[in-house]
Amino acid sequence: MGKAKRKLTKVLHTKEQIALQEMLRSARIRTNMTQEMFAEVIGKPQSFVSKYERGDRMLNPIELIVILRNLNVSPVEFISELDEIIADDADW
Repeated sequence: MGKAKRKLTKVLHTKEQIALQEMLRSARIRTNMTQEMFAEVIGKPQSFVSKYERGDRMLNPIELIVILRNLNVSPVEFISELDEIIADDADW
């Protein structure tokens, strides 16, 4: 509970969103899958993967969980790591 509070603002292309994008891309690369290969795994076009990795598309929580599970990443651990990155940001 000791973490600083912040008001919600548009999040597209913020440092926090960029951190999320980089974490997702890194997780996919660790599986040795291309965007095309991963898109096939999740039943989406390659452009879907490209758009969320570039930040042109936001993921809803269910999509994020499905993506993480298909990357063999614990959603809880992923969110915890992202929370630490965001909390360490001096702008918070």
